[in-house]
Amino acid sequence: MTDSQSNHDKSYPVSQIPLGAMAERMGITILEASVNRVVCQMPVEGNTQPFGLLNGGASMALAETLGSIGATFLRGHDASSAYHFSGTDQIIVGFAAETGDSKASVLEHGIAKLQRKGCDLLVVNQVGPDLGFGTDDNEVTILTREPATEIVVDRTSKTDIAHAIWDAVIELQAASN
Repeated sequence: MTDSQSNHDKSYPVSQIPLGAMAERMGITILEASVNRVVCQMPVEGNTQPFGLLNGGASMALAETLGSIGATFLRGHDASSAYHFSGTDQIIVGFAAETGDSKASVLEHGIAKLQRKGCDLLVVNQVGPDLGFGTDDNEVTILTREPATEIVVDRTSKTDIAHAIWDAVIELQAASN
C-alpha cells in the first residue's frame, strides 16, 4: 500500500475540523470525515424559505461545506487553498452566486472566477429578485475551463439543475479520458 492509498483510508477526528461561522450558525455538524467520504447534517428548522421548505441557499452552503472539507483532506492543504488546485483524476466544481455591476456582467464575473479559482467547472447563478435563494427553481450558466464551454440552463427546478451539473461533470470526465 502506498502512502497515498493509506491517506485515502484515513479518518479524521471530527471534533478537530473547523466549520466556520456560517456553517455553525446554520447548525451544520460533521458526522464523519475522510478523503473518500465526508458526512454532515443540517437541520431544516432555521434554514427555511418563507414557505417552510429548506432554502436552496442553505443546500448550497451545505454542499460548499462538504466540498471544502473533502478538498482539504484530499490535498492536505488548509481550507483557504482548497479550491486552488486541479488534479488529474477528479473534477473540481465551484459555485458562484453573482450580481452584475458597472465593471462586468454576471457572466463576465463568472468567467473571471472560473479562471481565478482554478475550478474545472463553475456553476454561475445570478442573484436578484426571484432568482437564486428562496425559490424552488433557478437558472444557471455552467462554465467549463478545458474545453471552454458555456451551458445555459433556463429556469427550471433545482433538481433539474443538479442533473444538468452532473451531466456536465460526466462530459468533462469523458473528455479527459
